Amino acid sequence: MDFHAQSGMEVMTSAECLRLLGTQRVGRLGFLLGDQPVVLPVNYGVENGVVVFRTGEGAKLEGARKGKVAFEVDELDCDGCGGWSVVVQGVSDDITGTEDWFAERLRAIAGPACLPGAADNYVRITPSQISGRRVPARPSSRKARRMVLPSWVPGDPGHRLPGRRRARRRSARRVMPSNARGSS
Repeated sequence: MDFHAQSGMEVMTSAECLRLLGTQRVGRLGFLLGDQPVVLPVNYGVENGVVVFRTGEGAKLEGARKGKVAFEVDELDCDGCGGWSVVVQGVSDDITGTEDWFAERLRAIAGPACLPGAADNYVRITPSQISGRRVPARPSSRKARRMVLPSWVPGDPGHRLPGRRRARRRSARRVMPSNARGSS
C-alpha cells in the first residue's frame, strides 16, 4: 500500500481492492441519466473482478445500457473514524440474454434484488480501472468515545460539583410526639 502523508489515506493495491470488493453485498452504481449524474444502491456479486447486479426496467438499466459507469463499495467505522472505499470504473452491458458460460456464472452469483418488483435484467460491469483508499482508524477518537459521563443530573440536590465542598449534615434529633412516647 502507498501512503499519502498529507491526507493520511493509504492507496490500496488492486489485489486488496478485489478482495474487499468481495466482502460486501450492497454497493452504489454511478451513471449519467440525461445530463445529470446519478448514484443508486444495488445488491451485487463479483467474479474475477467483474461486478454483476440485477435490476428491473428503469433508471439503472437505462444508465447501464449507455456503457460507462462507476461502482463504489465501502465500509466505515464511525467509532474509530476509519474505513475503506473501492471504486470500479468500467463499461456495463446487459447480459440478460447472453448465452455463454461466464454470463451464466455471473447471473448465478448476482443474488436477489432487495426491492419489490421484477428484477429480471442482469447487468455486468467489466472494469477498466479499480482503485481503493483506506483511512486508518485514529486511536485517540476511540478513547474519546469511551469517556464515562457522570451519573448525576445537574439540579439534583444529591449531586456535588467539582471544587465545591459538601456541607456537613448535622443529624437532627428526632422529636417524637408526646403521645408516641412510652409512659414509664
